Amino acid sequence: MSDEEVRYETNEVTAIRGLEAKSIAKWQKDGWEFVSQDEGLLRTKITFRRVKKPIPKPVWYAIAGGALLIAALITVGVLAEGTSSNEADSIAATSPTTVPSEPSAPATPTLQPAPEVEGMTGEEARALFEEAGYTVEFDGLDCPDNCAAVAAEWTVTWTTQSNDGTAVLVLEDPNPGLDEGRAAQYLAMQWEAKFPYGGTVHWIMDRITTPNDDGTFTFKIGATVKNQYGTDVDATIEGDVGGTYENLKIVDSILYTNTGDIIDFHG
Repeated sequence: MSDEEVRYETNEVTAIRGLEAKSIAKWQKDGWEFVSQDEGLLRTKITFRRVKKPIPKPVWYAIAGGALLIAALITVGVLAEGTSSNEADSIAATSPTTVPSEPSAPATPTLQPAPEVEGMTGEEARALFEEAGYTVEFDGLDCPDNCAAVAAEWTVTWTTQSNDGTAVLVLEDPNPGLDEGRAAQYLAMQWEAKFPYGGTVHWIMDRITTPNDDGTFTFKIGATVKNQYGTDVDATIEGDVGGTYENLKIVDSILYTNTGDIIDFHG
């Protein structure tokens, strides 16, 4: 199948800055392909797509078989009418005409306005959304054994609702340790502030992370840096980030380009 024949369905979700990686991983796990993201001051709009499933061949075979069956029934009816036309005319004159009823459309869920739940615990927010008619999913939980207990303690930071009546609640630990995504974003922003001619650190899509025993993270992140002539130069950032969730700290970091330049963050 050529690219021109491929048909896609798209979906847009909103995530808090710093949590984009978790949202991207979740939707990719569900079969969606990352397309783009539009970063705002506090929130990021992420666009995904996936290929629409074609109608399976067995369905087409069933449709063709049904058409053949209808044609056969019509042929039999014509032959029967030819042998007993008088009886058919009598039946047609005395029998009422019946009109097939239209199949009823599937019921659309009745949804009330989405409640304001930011800052509530996950369980409190779920109760309000279910009362409003939504099916609730949690995003941000890492608790394969006891999610209910975690949802009762973690708080809602953001919500999204879809037309099918599904509400996704993004939860966050109110007393978190050092977060890997937040630490990577912090390292990227600190380096971007040091680029004299501009540049971009690709901390979402081009990142290798190694957690350390002391609670810090070691990163290797791709970057594009502009030189004094406005030319883009490929570069790599390596560094360790520590501290706490609210008070991040770059322990050590360097940037090196494919032209051989090396810059020490603390230099």
